[in-house]
Amino acid sequence: MPTLLRFFLLLLTAAICGCGEAQTPSRTTSPITPAAAEAGSARPAAGELIAKLGDPRPEVRSRAAQAILDLSRRGDALLIVENLTEKFTDADVVVREGAIDCVVRISAFGHTEKVVDHLSAVAAAENVERRVCVAKALSRIGGISPPAEVTLRSMLADPAVEVRAAAATGLGSFGGVSEKTVPALLQLVEDPNNEVVYAALRSLSQVGPREPEAVELMRKLLQDKDVHRRELAAAVLWRMGERAKPALPELTVALASDEPVVKVHVLGTLGMLGPPSPAIEQAIFAATHDPEPLVRAQAAVALGRVVRNPKTMATLTSLLPDENAHVRYCALTWLMTFREQAGGALPDIVRRLGDEDEKVREAAQQALTLVGPAKSGEVAAVAGLLLDSSPEVRGGARRQLVDSAKRGGTRTDIVTALRKMRKTVDTEAGQNLDALLREIESPVAPREKTPQ
Repeated sequence: MPTLLRFFLLLLTAAICGCGEAQTPSRTTSPITPAAAEAGSARPAAGELIAKLGDPRPEVRSRAAQAILDLSRRGDALLIVENLTEKFTDADVVVREGAIDCVVRISAFGHTEKVVDHLSAVAAAENVERRVCVAKALSRIGGISPPAEVTLRSMLADPAVEVRAAAATGLGSFGGVSEKTVPALLQLVEDPNNEVVYAALRSLSQVGPREPEAVELMRKLLQDKDVHRRELAAAVLWRMGERAKPALPELTVALASDEPVVKVHVLGTLGMLGPPSPAIEQAIFAATHDPEPLVRAQAAVALGRVVRNPKTMATLTSLLPDENAHVRYCALTWLMTFREQAGGALPDIVRRLGDEDEKVREAAQQALTLVGPAKSGEVAAVAGLLLDSSPEVRGGARRQLVDSAKRGGTRTDIVTALRKMRKTVDTEAGQNLDALLREIESPVAPREKTPQ
């Protein structure tokens, strides 16, 4: 019995000690707070979602991206960004682009500074593709983060061609950069790799450098054998506006003999430099006959900007029936800026109300309101459009004649023209003319006086 008693006493003691240990916190284990637990669970949860960014189904990728953003709001956003930047080396471009997009969107949730700091640190990574992705992400964040510009500027000196090109492209997307960045981009124009040079020039064309050395460099590039370099150099000069005047000799040569893509940018630049010399003016007029529609359209814009004379109005009018809608639209847009002076083009403008292109029709309608009523010499031509095959043109001619008659001055001419036409048309058209004559000949009701 004593032996059995001792056995039960031992069991009771063990039970009591075990309960005591279970109720006493361990000295080597710190308590886990809810926030810490959430942060600790963020990595595996984010990892599973990030993996879905490469799913072939767009709807799955979209849901995964949204879930990642929601998770970043609830947990450690920077931890999730770290997970995402690890995917910058993924072999699947869809995953890389999805990761970039998520990083950029997370930065917009009040984490810009931290995200840019992390990306700046990753910019020194060994993997080239990862550095390229960093440049792409910073370019989309950069407009609201000066440190992003600093990092991208430093990446212009990266040993990898892809990184230098991506950094240059990213800086151009800012729309405006600091004084320190433009010289770095100009220096990159001398890069031995064409893709880097193209990226630098594209960015400069968006930034619009003010440095005198930029003009000299572009003048040199306008004579380059590479047509794409010449095109981009002309684009940079276009953005520079009046500061590009020293390049006029090279621009003139390029307009007379270069490729259409270069001519378009040259004409854009010339349209920013004020009244041209007689030789340049003649070259712009000649460009309105270029076989390339974009050149003709840009020539119309340049004429409207800097050559304000009757010859320009006549040239723009001659472009209204052009086979290309964009040319017709540009010609109309600048012809209307002459307002009443462009009255001689009124019949041609009315014809554009029946244009197949909606933008041209809208421009024609706007032009008619600016050019004003028909003058005596234009009445017969506008009245002749009442018999046009297009109902839009017929309606436009009718409105123009009624409006002109109400404003006075040409009412007698309009009535005379309509009566002359009435003798030569059939019954249906004659009835329409009779109705129009009655409307025009009817006395205009006097306006009621406004009560005092």
